[in-house]
Amino acid sequence: MQLIPAPALLPFIRHYLFIRHSFESVQKLRLFPDGSTGLVFSFDSLLQDDRDDLLPASFVYGQIREYKTVYTSGITHLIIVVFQPYGMSSLLGIPASELNNQIVELDLILGAASRDFYHQLSESTDVQANQQQLNHFFETLLRQTTDRPQPLITAATQWIIQRNGCFRARELMQFTGYEQRQLERKFKEVVGVSPQKMGSIVRLHHFLKQVQQPQYKHGMTPAVYEAGYYDQAHLIREFRKLTGLTPSRYLKQQNRLAVNFLPSPD
Repeated sequence: MQLIPAPALLPFIRHYLFIRHSFESVQKLRLFPDGSTGLVFSFDSLLQDDRDDLLPASFVYGQIREYKTVYTSGITHLIIVVFQPYGMSSLLGIPASELNNQIVELDLILGAASRDFYHQLSESTDVQANQQQLNHFFETLLRQTTDRPQPLITAATQWIIQRNGCFRARELMQFTGYEQRQLERKFKEVVGVSPQKMGSIVRLHHFLKQVQQPQYKHGMTPAVYEAGYYDQAHLIREFRKLTGLTPSRYLKQQNRLAVNFLPSPD
Protein backbone atom coordinates (compact mmCIF):
# COMPACT_ATOMS: atom_id res chain seq x y z
CA MET A 1 0.00 0.00 0.00
CA GLN A 2 1.20 3.49 -0.89
CA LEU A 3 0.22 6.60 1.06
CA ILE A 4 1.09 10.20 0.29
CA PRO A 5 2.92 12.33 2.88
CA ALA A 6 1.69 15.66 4.24
CA PRO A 7 1.76 18.53 1.69
CA ALA A 8 4.77 20.23 3.32
CA LEU A 9 6.78 17.02 2.81
CA LEU A 10 5.97 16.45 -0.87
CA PRO A 11 9.07 18.35 -2.11
CA PHE A 12 11.13 15.75 -0.23
CA ILE A 13 9.10 12.50 -0.06
CA ARG A 14 7.26 10.76 -2.91
CA HIS A 15 5.27 8.31 -0.81
CA TYR A 16 5.25 5.91 2.09
CA LEU A 17 5.19 2.23 1.14
CA PHE A 18 3.73 -0.36 3.54
CA ILE A 19 4.60 -4.01 2.88
CA ARG A 20 3.40 -6.97 4.91
CA HIS A 21 3.87 -10.46 3.52
CA SER A 22 4.42 -13.93 4.94
CA PHE A 23 6.96 -16.28 3.35
CA GLU A 24 7.02 -19.96 4.31
CA SER A 25 10.74 -20.30 3.63
CA VAL A 26 13.74 -18.09 2.94
CA GLN A 27 12.83 -15.81 0.05
CA LYS A 28 15.29 -14.12 -2.27
CA LEU A 29 14.12 -10.63 -3.22
CA ARG A 30 15.34 -8.27 -5.91
CA LEU A 31 15.41 -4.47 -5.70
CA PHE A 32 16.25 -2.43 -8.77
CA PRO A 33 16.67 1.32 -9.35
CA ASP A 34 13.68 3.65 -9.53
CA GLY A 35 15.56 6.96 -9.32
CA SER A 36 14.78 7.44 -5.63
CA THR A 37 16.58 6.91 -2.36
CA GLY A 38 14.80 5.46 0.65
CA LEU A 39 14.53 4.83 4.36
CA VAL A 40 13.49 1.36 5.53
CA PHE A 41 11.95 0.33 8.84
CA SER A 42 11.94 -3.46 9.21
CA PHE A 43 9.79 -5.21 11.81
CA ASP A 44 9.20 -8.85 12.84
CA SER A 45 12.09 -10.31 10.82
CA LEU A 46 15.16 -8.48 9.56
CA LEU A 47 16.37 -8.49 5.98
CA GLN A 48 19.69 -10.09 5.05
CA ASP A 49 22.10 -9.04 2.33
CA ASP A 50 23.77 -11.38 -0.17
CA ARG A 51 26.63 -12.00 2.30
CA ASP A 52 24.15 -13.35 4.89
CA ASP A 53 24.65 -10.30 7.11
CA LEU A 54 21.54 -8.97 8.85
CA LEU A 55 20.59 -5.47 7.77
CA PRO A 56 19.78 -2.91 10.50
CA ALA A 57 16.20 -2.62 11.70
CA SER A 58 16.16 0.92 10.26
CA PHE A 59 18.45 2.12 7.50
CA VAL A 60 18.74 4.54 4.60
CA TYR A 61 19.87 3.53 1.15
CA GLY A 62 21.29 5.74 -1.56
CA GLN A 63 20.82 5.61 -5.31
CA ILE A 64 21.44 2.10 -6.59
CA ARG A 65 22.96 1.70 -10.04
CA GLU A 66 21.91 -1.88 -10.64
CA TYR A 67 19.74 -4.45 -8.93
CA LYS A 68 20.49 -5.65 -5.40
CA THR A 69 19.55 -8.91 -3.67
CA VAL A 70 18.18 -9.27 -0.15
CA TYR A 71 16.71 -12.24 1.70
CA THR A 72 13.81 -12.56 4.10
CA SER A 73 11.74 -15.26 5.78
CA GLY A 74 8.61 -15.55 7.86
CA ILE A 75 6.57 -12.38 8.29
CA THR A 76 8.10 -9.50 6.35
CA HIS A 77 6.78 -6.19 7.65
CA LEU A 78 8.38 -3.11 6.10
CA ILE A 79 7.66 0.60 6.08
CA ILE A 80 9.65 2.32 3.34
CA VAL A 81 9.92 6.08 2.96
CA VAL A 82 10.55 6.69 -0.73
CA PHE A 83 12.19 10.08 -1.22
CA GLN A 84 12.06 12.40 -4.18
CA PRO A 85 15.27 11.95 -6.23
CA TYR A 86 16.68 15.11 -4.62
CA GLY A 87 14.80 14.84 -1.30
CA MET A 88 16.95 12.84 1.09
CA SER A 89 20.12 14.88 0.59
CA SER A 90 18.21 18.04 1.58
CA LEU A 91 16.12 16.59 4.40
CA LEU A 92 18.96 14.65 6.06
CA GLY A 93 21.75 17.06 5.09
CA ILE A 94 23.94 14.41 3.44
CA PRO A 95 25.39 14.78 -0.08
CA ALA A 96 23.71 12.13 -2.22
CA SER A 97 27.05 11.06 -3.66
CA GLU A 98 28.15 9.81 -0.21
CA LEU A 99 25.27 7.31 -0.10
CA ASN A 100 25.57 5.87 -3.62
CA ASN A 101 25.11 2.09 -3.49
CA GLN A 102 25.34 2.32 0.31
CA ILE A 103 23.15 1.12 3.16
CA VAL A 104 23.65 3.14 6.36
CA GLU A 105 22.06 2.49 9.75
CA LEU A 106 19.66 5.32 10.57
CA ASP A 107 21.07 5.62 14.12
CA LEU A 108 24.39 6.78 12.63
CA ILE A 109 22.60 9.70 10.99
CA LEU A 110 19.88 10.72 13.44
CA GLY A 111 20.99 9.08 16.67
CA ALA A 112 18.65 8.29 19.57
CA ALA A 113 15.70 10.07 17.94
CA SER A 114 15.57 7.38 15.25
CA ARG A 115 15.55 4.56 17.83
CA ASP A 116 12.68 6.16 19.73
CA PHE A 117 10.74 6.67 16.52
CA TYR A 118 11.29 3.07 15.43
CA HIS A 119 9.70 1.86 18.67
CA GLN A 120 6.76 4.22 18.19
CA LEU A 121 6.12 2.80 14.70
CA SER A 122 6.42 -0.77 15.95
CA GLU A 123 3.63 -0.29 18.48
CA SER A 124 0.93 0.08 15.81
CA THR A 125 0.00 -1.97 12.74
CA ASP A 126 -2.55 0.60 11.56
CA VAL A 127 -1.14 2.19 8.39
CA GLN A 128 -3.07 5.45 8.80
CA ALA A 129 -1.68 5.82 12.33
CA ASN A 130 1.81 5.08 10.99
CA GLN A 131 1.28 7.65 8.24
CA GLN A 132 0.51 10.32 10.84
CA GLN A 133 3.56 9.29 12.87
CA LEU A 134 5.77 9.52 9.80
CA ASN A 135 4.36 12.93 8.90
CA HIS A 136 5.00 14.25 12.40
CA PHE A 137 8.55 12.85 12.50
CA PHE A 138 9.57 14.32 9.14
CA GLU A 139 7.79 17.64 9.67
CA THR A 140 9.78 17.99 12.91
CA LEU A 141 12.97 17.12 11.03
CA LEU A 142 12.06 19.65 8.32
CA ARG A 143 11.74 22.45 10.87
CA GLN A 144 15.21 21.63 12.19
CA THR A 145 17.01 21.78 8.85
CA THR A 146 18.01 24.81 6.82
CA ASP A 147 18.72 22.83 3.64
CA ARG A 148 16.18 22.92 0.84
CA PRO A 149 16.18 21.19 -2.56
CA GLN A 150 18.20 23.24 -5.05
CA PRO A 151 15.59 24.83 -7.33
CA LEU A 152 17.51 24.35 -10.57
CA ILE A 153 18.31 20.67 -9.97
CA THR A 154 14.75 20.08 -8.77
CA ALA A 155 13.41 21.69 -11.97
CA ALA A 156 15.89 19.75 -14.14
CA THR A 157 14.92 16.44 -12.53
CA GLN A 158 11.22 17.17 -13.03
CA TRP A 159 11.98 18.14 -16.63
CA ILE A 160 13.59 14.71 -17.18
CA ILE A 161 10.59 12.98 -15.59
CA GLN A 162 8.10 14.97 -17.67
CA ARG A 163 9.97 13.92 -20.82
CA ASN A 164 9.84 10.27 -19.66
CA GLY A 165 13.63 10.15 -19.61
CA CYS A 166 14.02 10.93 -23.33
CA PHE A 167 16.30 13.89 -23.97
CA ARG A 168 19.63 14.93 -25.40
CA ALA A 169 22.37 16.38 -23.22
CA ARG A 170 22.36 19.69 -25.10
CA GLU A 171 18.61 20.07 -24.47
CA LEU A 172 19.14 19.81 -20.73
CA MET A 173 22.07 22.22 -20.96
CA GLN A 174 19.82 24.73 -22.73
CA PHE A 175 17.10 24.26 -20.10
CA THR A 176 19.43 24.80 -17.13
CA GLY A 177 22.10 27.09 -18.56
CA TYR A 178 24.78 24.75 -17.15
CA GLU A 179 27.57 23.05 -19.05
CA GLN A 180 27.44 19.24 -19.05
CA ARG A 181 30.28 18.84 -16.55
CA GLN A 182 28.60 21.28 -14.13
CA LEU A 183 25.30 19.43 -14.50
CA GLU A 184 26.84 16.06 -13.77
CA ARG A 185 28.62 17.39 -10.68
CA LYS A 186 25.44 19.04 -9.35
CA PHE A 187 23.28 15.98 -10.06
CA LYS A 188 25.69 13.62 -8.33
CA GLU A 189 25.82 15.90 -5.29
CA VAL A 190 22.05 16.42 -4.97
CA VAL A 191 20.47 13.40 -6.71
CA GLY A 192 23.27 10.85 -6.60
CA VAL A 193 23.41 9.91 -10.29
CA SER A 194 24.11 11.70 -13.55
CA PRO A 195 21.26 13.18 -15.62
CA GLN A 196 21.81 10.46 -18.24
CA LYS A 197 21.53 7.70 -15.64
CA MET A 198 18.38 9.28 -14.23
CA GLY A 199 16.97 9.43 -17.75
CA SER A 200 17.55 5.73 -18.36
CA ILE A 201 15.83 4.83 -15.06
CA VAL A 202 12.86 7.12 -15.75
CA ARG A 203 12.48 5.71 -19.28
CA LEU A 204 12.45 2.13 -18.00
CA HIS A 205 9.76 2.89 -15.43
CA HIS A 206 7.71 4.74 -18.04
CA PHE A 207 7.88 1.63 -20.21
CA LEU A 208 6.74 -0.57 -17.28
CA LYS A 209 3.78 1.72 -16.70
CA GLN A 210 2.82 1.80 -20.36
CA VAL A 211 3.22 -1.90 -21.16
CA GLN A 212 0.71 -2.88 -18.49
CA GLN A 213 -2.03 -0.76 -20.08
CA PRO A 214 -4.87 -2.70 -21.79
CA GLN A 215 -3.91 -1.55 -25.30
CA TYR A 216 -0.59 -3.40 -25.06
CA LYS A 217 -1.93 -6.77 -23.87
CA HIS A 218 -1.35 -8.37 -27.30
CA GLY A 219 2.29 -7.31 -27.57
CA MET A 220 4.82 -4.92 -26.11
CA THR A 221 6.37 -3.65 -29.36
CA PRO A 222 4.32 -0.42 -29.58
CA ALA A 223 5.17 0.36 -25.94
CA VAL A 224 8.88 -0.13 -26.71
CA TYR A 225 8.87 2.66 -29.29
CA GLU A 226 6.50 4.86 -27.30
CA ALA A 227 8.91 4.74 -24.36
CA GLY A 228 11.75 5.99 -26.57
CA TYR A 229 13.76 2.82 -27.22
CA TYR A 230 15.19 2.28 -30.69
CA ASP A 231 14.00 -1.32 -30.83
CA GLN A 232 13.41 -4.37 -28.62
CA ALA A 233 17.12 -5.18 -28.49
CA HIS A 234 17.78 -1.71 -27.06
CA LEU A 235 15.05 -2.20 -24.45
CA ILE A 236 16.26 -5.66 -23.44
CA ARG A 237 19.85 -4.45 -23.06
CA GLU A 238 18.84 -1.50 -20.87
CA PHE A 239 16.32 -3.59 -18.91
CA ARG A 240 18.86 -6.28 -18.09
CA LYS A 241 21.43 -3.68 -17.05
CA LEU A 242 19.10 -2.23 -14.42
CA THR A 243 17.03 -5.24 -13.32
CA GLY A 244 18.99 -8.37 -14.28
CA LEU A 245 15.84 -9.64 -16.05
CA THR A 246 14.28 -9.51 -19.47
CA PRO A 247 11.06 -7.48 -19.78
CA SER A 248 8.97 -10.61 -20.46
CA ARG A 249 10.38 -12.41 -17.42
CA TYR A 250 9.66 -9.41 -15.22
CA LEU A 251 6.08 -9.13 -16.47
CA LYS A 252 5.44 -12.81 -15.75
CA GLN A 253 6.67 -12.48 -12.17
CA GLN A 254 3.90 -12.83 -9.62
CA ASN A 255 3.60 -11.39 -6.10
CA ARG A 256 5.63 -8.23 -6.72
CA LEU A 257 5.94 -6.30 -3.45
CA ALA A 258 6.44 -3.04 -5.38
CA VAL A 259 7.21 -2.10 -8.99
CA ASN A 260 10.94 -2.42 -8.32
CA PHE A 261 10.89 -4.92 -5.45
CA LEU A 262 9.96 -8.52 -6.21
CA PRO A 263 10.75 -12.18 -5.51
CA SER A 264 13.83 -13.08 -7.50
CA PRO A 265 13.02 -15.57 -10.27
CA ASP A 266 16.47 -17.21 -10.20
